[in-house]
Amino acid sequence: MFSVWDCFAFSVPIRFRRRDNVVNDPSFRHGRVASITYYSYSAALTCLALVGLLTRKLSPSYHTFTMAATPSSSTSKSTDTNEKPKTTSATTTLAAPRDHPAPFQICAALTPEILEKYDGFVLDQFGVLHNGSTALEGAPDCVQALADHGKKCIILSNSSALAAATMAKLPRLGFCPDHFQGAVTSGEEAALDVASRFANSSTPTGTTSTTTRAEKNGGGSGTKGKSKKVLFWTWAHGSKAPSPADFLQQCGDVIVTDTVEEADLILLHGCQVQWSASTTTTTNAATASTVAPPQLSLGDYMLAEDWSVLDPLLQACSAAGLPMVCANPDYISVQPDGTSQNMPGKIADRYADLYGGKVTSFGKPQLEHFEACVRALGLPKQKVVHIGDSLHHDIAGANAAGIDSVFVAGGVHLQELACELNEVPTKEDLQTLFALHGETPTYVVPMLRLEE
Repeated sequence: MFSVWDCFAFSVPIRFRRRDNVVNDPSFRHGRVASITYYSYSAALTCLALVGLLTRKLSPSYHTFTMAATPSSSTSKSTDTNEKPKTTSATTTLAAPRDHPAPFQICAALTPEILEKYDGFVLDQFGVLHNGSTALEGAPDCVQALADHGKKCIILSNSSALAAATMAKLPRLGFCPDHFQGAVTSGEEAALDVASRFANSSTPTGTTSTTTRAEKNGGGSGTKGKSKKVLFWTWAHGSKAPSPADFLQQCGDVIVTDTVEEADLILLHGCQVQWSASTTTTTNAATASTVAPPQLSLGDYMLAEDWSVLDPLLQACSAAGLPMVCANPDYISVQPDGTSQNMPGKIADRYADLYGGKVTSFGKPQLEHFEACVRALGLPKQKVVHIGDSLHHDIAGANAAGIDSVFVAGGVHLQELACELNEVPTKEDLQTLFALHGETPTYVVPMLRLEE
């Protein structure tokens, strides 16, 4: 910003140049009057600079606000095309509450304006489409309507299930798979990464991809001739959770072990049991039931966040220097009855933060997964919107990817908002929530449904 003397020095040559020009111009016969006019112009500039200086000295909060305020991705586009959007990691300190948060629009449902503005919809699963058992009210009709309007939809989920299993489950939940371009899941990406980095063969069983994750990272598997051994933490047999056997098969020929001493890494697929080395699944033809041998329980972590079993294991793994691959970075999952259960993401964070373990997590808010969805939709970013219920995973990821977002308030943050399901939260409560978590969406809706 110019100082007072800069403005004065700048105005003086202008004054004299203009005076000469005016006096010598035959079209002007009153040069003296013109000169006085430009002297006044110079004095006005000097006064203006003084006012600006005093304002800056007396009102520092003005500049503090303009520097601290962070506009949402939908309203602020960088003029520098090389500038990368702000990213948020699990260890980033949450932003302090702001007096002037970024703008967002509260809607009772998806409006005609939203439908007209976007051609691609990246949809979260749990808390947006369904609760794991049944479709959420209005969601199937909304997806059907999006398809009827010619919109492209794709699922982006922090599920440890494979993409094919995710698509196969949709009809049981009331959705038509044909309405989706496909699915990108954290489980699929984690399995491909394990296959490329730790398995004996660089291409996992069952994959049709011609470019493995290792090749994308600059090379093939570095473990030819010797498969790695893994501690496999997963879901209990018989639960409705993603299939541990399918996930392991996609990981390639890694070997499950019982002991920390033999293991090369931890596979964090679920958070209920640890598979033993002898764990196999067999089908009894007489009873048409599948049975499995006993597995080591990981305690009451999932329901009560009890760390009594997990903490000694995490400590031993850290001492042995075992890396961890997390296939589901979610922290909690809201159940059909409204209660919440703890997810693998908390274990991954605890291993890294408390025990210093090396963790590789897949899924939201990682930028690569959002960009994969945009590529699959074949649309420019400004025509794509992400709909999710987690500020940390969905909204943070969308903001980092530079795409607009719709926050579903009836999901994992419902209790923080202290409102009922299907209730539109107040602007004040939303501002407090967004400031606390340091992320602001473009729109807010209570549930995924279309405006009638």
